[in-house]
Amino acid sequence: MSSWITPKMIEEKVLPEVNRIWSQANVEWILDGIQDCPINDTHRDEVISYVLATKRDSEGHGDPERIQKYLSILPIDREEERVVNIYAVPYLGGTSQGNACKGARILIGEWTDKPSGGNLPPQKCLLVEPEPFAKGSFGRTMAHELGHILGLSHPKERATPQLMGSGGYILTEEQKDTARKKAHKITVKQK
Repeated sequence: MSSWITPKMIEEKVLPEVNRIWSQANVEWILDGIQDCPINDTHRDEVISYVLATKRDSEGHGDPERIQKYLSILPIDREEERVVNIYAVPYLGGTSQGNACKGARILIGEWTDKPSGGNLPPQKCLLVEPEPFAKGSFGRTMAHELGHILGLSHPKERATPQLMGSGGYILTEEQKDTARKKAHKITVKQK
């Protein structure tokens, strides 16, 4: 699993899709920059092996240790305040595609086994997906994780076809209000 998403794809496809989704809340995301990040190669292979072996538990929760292991090799000490730092990583493991972490940072997998429920090997995720929602995309995942950064949580009914639910693009009026209040305080940076 190698990195396949290019800066041009982010600028020309993903960010417009994220902004299309967030336009319902009158929130616009601005790309401050894209850069390759040096990683700590000392533990890289160990982290990737760990992540590849992760599975969801009996309650459907992903292994939180995999996120901590990723963060241990990423240059999070270089992050700026008031900026959402988004890291495209090869794979997040255990049918996960994205994760919003403390410190306004997001990890998104470029490869995923989520559509198959972990029954098939990871495949390249869709870059963007036109509505209606079918299986998700990198762009929708980014929009969803940005929702967490803006203070939104999953609805009680995860099957609800909302952006913050299991599939869909809709935000409730309450979610829109919550997101708008926090959105003016931050910007996004893709790494």
